[in-house]
Amino acid sequence: MEPLNKDILEAIDRSMIGYAIFHRDGRVVHASSSARYLLGFSPQAELIGKRWHQLDHDTEKMQSLRWAAYEDFLASRAHWQGVLRWVWPDGSKRYYDSTASYYSDDQIVIVLNDRTEQVLAQRKLQERERLISNILDRLPLGIMLQDRDGTIRYINNELARSYGVRAQDAIGRKPHDVPGLEYRNHIEPLFDEALASGAPVTGRPLRVNAGPLKGTHWLVHLYPLAGSSGTLDRLLTVEFDRTDRVRLAEEKSVYQRKLHELQKIEALNRFAGGLAHELSNILHPAGVYARALKAQPDQPDREKLLERINTAVLQAGEILRQTLSMARGGTSGLKPVDLKSFLEDLLSYAQDVATTGLVYHLDIAGDDLIAMADDVELRQVMLNLIVNASDAQNATGNIFISAGRGGIPPAEMDIAPLSAGPFVWIEVQDEGNGISAETRANIFEPFFTTKKRGKGIGLGLAVVQGMVTGWGGIVSVRNSAKGGAVFRVWMPESRAHPQVPAVPQGANQKDAIQKDDGDTE
Repeated sequence: MEPLNKDILEAIDRSMIGYAIFHRDGRVVHASSSARYLLGFSPQAELIGKRWHQLDHDTEKMQSLRWAAYEDFLASRAHWQGVLRWVWPDGSKRYYDSTASYYSDDQIVIVLNDRTEQVLAQRKLQERERLISNILDRLPLGIMLQDRDGTIRYINNELARSYGVRAQDAIGRKPHDVPGLEYRNHIEPLFDEALASGAPVTGRPLRVNAGPLKGTHWLVHLYPLAGSSGTLDRLLTVEFDRTDRVRLAEEKSVYQRKLHELQKIEALNRFAGGLAHELSNILHPAGVYARALKAQPDQPDREKLLERINTAVLQAGEILRQTLSMARGGTSGLKPVDLKSFLEDLLSYAQDVATTGLVYHLDIAGDDLIAMADDVELRQVMLNLIVNASDAQNATGNIFISAGRGGIPPAEMDIAPLSAGPFVWIEVQDEGNGISAETRANIFEPFFTTKKRGKGIGLGLAVVQGMVTGWGGIVSVRNSAKGGAVFRVWMPESRAHPQVPAVPQGANQKDAIQKDDGDTE
């Protein structure tokens, strides 16, 4: 061996690139010190004359397969390059980038370069990717990763199944080139928006109107992803099929409306008997007076009897008016109502006509309390509650009116609000004696009243509850810590602002306050 060649081989050996020479029959002729080290042998180990494929501690089956590959190499006489797996005496596995070629007609040289760490790291990375892919494929979410130009880099099985395609058929292609995925054009506006802004587009509800997913509902999130250069080069789409949830919500809404109507019908059925009784009590005496006048037109009490007949007819008419108000359906009058402006206007008139010794106190938590309600009906509701509060304390003392946002209507109510919230509310609190548990249980029943005969007919709070539930809200009642009654009107909150003043001003409002006889606790 020439000195230069020897120096080169020693340099290679010192760089931990091992080499070995063996005969065509596989017997080792020479092994460098680095080759011995890489293969797990000491410098003194006897390797010469042993067949190379039997030196490692792998299974006999693997050794046989390795020898069969070696015989193919001998037959082809072509240069071979690949990864050689080797098992050390302690059972650990090593991996080498290897090359094998003919050194002479009868001898083969093999060069070994240890790549164990790289191979194990790569396998660990591949295993991690498989694990992540398995997780993503089992999520009840559609996931897709695309380049800026729309080329699909990843699609999980859930999304692929939704469109009736195979994930492997979509990778590397654009959606409009994959049969089934061409119907994903409903995503394109969001895709363009995320690319233009560079910001995530989250929580967008979409309804698919074409293709295999026609009629389904999805919640879509898009996240721009930056590459190693810092530029936005990919987009991650996460899609959640919310069709069942939407349908369930629609069915629930229909059910709640039907339940509300059934509750109203049930209340009207209960109240029909009371209505007949009340009208009979009013109109029967009127009939007696009318027959008396017919029999004796010139009797001395003529004016008195006519006044009684007129009063009875007016009372019957008021009962029928409130009955129709409670029984009517629809919410065509719903619109945003600014509670601050509404209450300030309402109480400015209420205070003007308040009896001596009755004072209203208003406390509004914020300037942006907007309710979705019928403002005319809300005025009737508030007038009824204010009159009741006044009656509860004999038209003297303080009435506290407040408004706020949030909270949950009481679960013990016999009916639930149609709206799921969020809510705003108005409270009316008096300084009376409060309400007993028995009275509280029946207070919203038609014709239930604790007022003396002739002071109320028991329709006021039933009408109030009917109006408010028609807006999607509810009216609750409780006793305050100081003993008085607290009525709270829960109303769905509106994010829109009123276009016109919530409460009309004028003499009619003042007249209404004076004439509304309301109901009591």
